[in-house]
Amino acid sequence: MMPNLRDYLEDYALAIETTDGEILTACGRGVKPLYTLYQTVPAKLRGARLVDRVVGRGAAAIMVAAGIASIETPIISRSALDLLQRHGILVQAGQIVDMIVNRAGTGQCPVEALTSGIDDIQQSLALIDNFLKTIELKKQAP
Repeated sequence: MMPNLRDYLEDYALAIETTDGEILTACGRGVKPLYTLYQTVPAKLRGARLVDRVVGRGAAAIMVAAGIASIETPIISRSALDLLQRHGILVQAGQIVDMIVNRAGTGQCPVEALTSGIDDIQQSLALIDNFLKTIELKKQAP
């Protein structure tokens, strides 16, 4: 019996079932957990099933680059759904929203805004990489 990956969302930001049945989990906020897995174990993501709490366009671009086969999420933005479907990724979503809201609830998620309207996956990844590096530098600043 295939594991119910949704159950992992109680304790983790996302969960992935690889093609050989291994379960990968990650903690953290935003796109960083998924991007970190993409950077460290890309081969394990190809053809995998993924569940994530929220999927915006930035996460969708990472999923496309990683070769994820299918995703399940309670919340997805319309632009993320469109991007995933254009690349043949199966999507099961609870709610489709116009945009992913930032943590403060005051506007659009910065990564979704950053990648909005960009269809080139490598360009999106470069923007995400730069964004995450900038966040890390701000954390290290005195």
